[in-house]
Amino acid sequence: MHKKTVLDNGLRVITETMPYLKSATIGIWTDIGSRNESRENNGFSHFVEHMVFKGTKTRSALDIATVLESLGGSLNAFTGRENTCYYARVLDAHLPIAAEILSDLLSNSTFQPQHVRLEKKVVLEEIKDSLDTPSDHVHDLFARATWKQHPLGLSILGSLTNIRSIKRDDLLSFYRKNYTTENTVVAAAGKINHNKLVRQIDKLLKIRVSRRKRQPKLHAPVNHAPRSVYSRGIKQCHIVLGWEIVPYYNKDRYPLLMLNNIMGGGMSSRMFQVIRENAGLAYSVFSFQDYYKDTGILGIYLGCDPGSTANAVNLLVDEVEKIKSGDISDAEFSSTKLQLSGNLMLGLESSTNRMNRLARNEMYLGRFITINETIKNLEKVRKNDLIRAARKYLNPESASLVVLGPVYKSILKKINL
Repeated sequence: MHKKTVLDNGLRVITETMPYLKSATIGIWTDIGSRNESRENNGFSHFVEHMVFKGTKTRSALDIATVLESLGGSLNAFTGRENTCYYARVLDAHLPIAAEILSDLLSNSTFQPQHVRLEKKVVLEEIKDSLDTPSDHVHDLFARATWKQHPLGLSILGSLTNIRSIKRDDLLSFYRKNYTTENTVVAAAGKINHNKLVRQIDKLLKIRVSRRKRQPKLHAPVNHAPRSVYSRGIKQCHIVLGWEIVPYYNKDRYPLLMLNNIMGGGMSSRMFQVIRENAGLAYSVFSFQDYYKDTGILGIYLGCDPGSTANAVNLLVDEVEKIKSGDISDAEFSSTKLQLSGNLMLGLESSTNRMNRLARNEMYLGRFITINETIKNLEKVRKNDLIRAARKYLNPESASLVVLGPVYKSILKKINL
């Protein structure tokens, strides 16, 4: 039920039909994010995302907000480190309207000077909100400490200084340079007529045509494996412990997915049980993964009392070492496989999740990955593959540790890394 069409201008349209649904989700993805910025224009990708909602040649910001909501649908967007997505979820009968709205946003936004001035205030408040939310801010600090001067270490939101100094012409130049047919994928999932959507997108989505055959070579990041403490007068310590892993395309992604699940993928995970249930040291503790074009991160986050910081991190490290030593039972391994497969299947009942999956596979792999292929790849993983991956990637010398809270650098002497 998957179809892909490449238009004459290079734009890719990918759909996955789910005929049993009464809804559809469509997203326009651009292969541009904070990684494509410099320190001088950091925050431009995210600011562009905001600006396209401020008005087009024929619609005001209120018109944009009202059209789909009045039909029971939704319209939203997000910016990441390597891509930006504008998407809508609607009843299938309203998919042509959603496609027209999204095309209008990307083709006809006006970037009016008064809107730029107004949106600066909004984005500045968003940055301040992130800075005032230590459980969010610690992840930015982690990226900055790990990747140093590399663009992957830049904040997606940008800096307060950059946003205050943004000029309309520079913003518009960034948009026109990067929002091209080569960089763009239209993905849709749900009750969809592929050919009808292709014709509509071909007619309505007018962005700069780029005939470039190959993306410019990315500057590879270097993991600096920092041990960083950011002292701040708050009630908790917020901690991220992480390791550089593999890019999105690497086959080790499958044992690492399982490893992530065992470490901190839910209430039954090692970290949740050890840190929260057994020791009572944290309310929030979980592991996470981020995959990029040429690298990746597997990390663990927790928030705890400042006096428990060293103890909590040492418990995390001890648990990682147990996994590396082979301390994984057959029952735990089998349960993890079933949990991942079940989560995948349940998630794919959502047209939005399917749309996201379509776009990411196209942008990172250049092809469609069936559910069966994903399940088979997970089924191929053996316990020894998981232990091998843990030993290969989760080493103390390559670990990055960032602590944000009312402690000082001396705390690092108490941590066994």
